[in-house]
Amino acid sequence: MSDADNVYEWTSTGGDALCDAMSGLHYGEEPSRPHPNCNCTIEQTEGEHLVSGIQIWHQSHEYIKKGAGELEYDFVVTFGYTVQCPDGSGESGTVEVTRDYELIHQSATDDMEADADELFHDMMQEARAEVEGIKESLNCPGPAIV
Repeated sequence: MSDADNVYEWTSTGGDALCDAMSGLHYGEEPSRPHPNCNCTIEQTEGEHLVSGIQIWHQSHEYIKKGAGELEYDFVVTFGYTVQCPDGSGESGTVEVTRDYELIHQSATDDMEADADELFHDMMQEARAEVEGIKESLNCPGPAIV
């Protein structure tokens, strides 16, 4: 595991709820743009130096059709992670968090940007909890770096 891996940082130009929710996130590989006219900035940067802890980033997202109905999709976000222990051991991988699109649609408000931010925050928290469990299973002491 390297101390500084190349990552990509997403910066939104504003005006699109999905792009705004992705702004400031770090990706393990260059992310695809969520819509054809996207003018957001994607910059390759050095990853954070990990002494002991966890680094999590949004890696990809997709809609997966699961039925014949108009809203019968799952929204799946894949998060990359790195757990590093003080002794240099650790683990890297991905975790997927899934939400039923119909339930997302039913709970939507008139503020799409706030809805997207809240959904993404909830999904990131779920991924973080799963990675914290991975860290515990490694018997790796130290605070989380997210």
